[in-house]
Amino acid sequence: SSSVLRRASERSNTARLTFTPLSQTYADLMQLPCSRPAIFVVRSPPFCGVDGIAHTERAGYDKGMLNLLDKLDVFYGELTPARATIYAQLEGQQNTTGLSLSGVVRGPRCFCSNTLQSTSRLEDAGPGTSLLAKSLVTDPCYWSPETPNIYDVTVELRRGKEVIASEVRQIGFKPLGISGRFFTWEGKPWVPRGVDSKSLFSQPPLAQWRSCSAVMVLGDHVDESLLARASEEGVLCFVCIDKLDITKTRSLARYPAVAIAHSGSSSTYSCGRNIICSQYYAKGSEIGRDVQVALGDSAEDLLQVSKVFPGPIMATRDGTYETLAEARAACDKLQADLAPFGQFAGYFA
Repeated sequence: SSSVLRRASERSNTARLTFTPLSQTYADLMQLPCSRPAIFVVRSPPFCGVDGIAHTERAGYDKGMLNLLDKLDVFYGELTPARATIYAQLEGQQNTTGLSLSGVVRGPRCFCSNTLQSTSRLEDAGPGTSLLAKSLVTDPCYWSPETPNIYDVTVELRRGKEVIASEVRQIGFKPLGISGRFFTWEGKPWVPRGVDSKSLFSQPPLAQWRSCSAVMVLGDHVDESLLARASEEGVLCFVCIDKLDITKTRSLARYPAVAIAHSGSSSTYSCGRNIICSQYYAKGSEIGRDVQVALGDSAEDLLQVSKVFPGPIMATRDGTYETLAEARAACDKLQADLAPFGQFAGYFA
């Protein structure tokens, strides 16, 4: 952004530009003394809210409301080739009198192609047990490793007509589903092959994960900047966390790349919207009530869990690998080794 503006300054006899690091919040920007017109260069995604004011992520207008939007969920419901419904929901408010949610949905934008973007309004859904707004997106573009289309959702919390807090979230329409014991992608059977990033001697670039058609398996304390880049560049992610809770899953749900959240615990937990819940199974363990996918690492465990769990079951095998291609080939070998015992929903090295 700076280089573009400097070039513009060099070509103009009248432009005088000064570059100064500024706070991210709109409220602080408005306190700056400014006798001349000013340009604010903000972090991506650069677009305006419904009132024409440039918003950055967490542009808090009321400092007392800054933590409020941590409880905000942005998710999609109905998803077809013709339409998608996006919801913004804010729960846990004891008094919602005079409060409402509104905003805009803008997209798609894509890392690897030019797109024609459109804008749709996010409108308040009326009184209820929580604050809820929804938007209808026609002809939605799906998020996939080949075309990681992302929609930017600006959500504004209003008291009457006054905006008291604002948040920008990204959402990707993943056509991922479950049919019986298997996954589907756009309604067709899909068998994921994943590689634990910690099993590799060196970390390959994201483009290599995409070219190998490999799901990136990440552990607890994952770098959220990596999830943001994976979402932009089209790398599906499978995140393993010791114990899932609503705070962690709400955080993971902000990244379109995250398809599955995995827990090693059998305790009850809640998984975020638009994320599939997975749990590791060992002999004698219990499957949590919210679990949609089970994971096992031996033929005995896989056969045992298939007797008590009706959903998809994924197989895993430990190992260390010099390259991503070697690890990806290990997934195919695991599938071949387990073929006498049946076909499973996914294979992970």
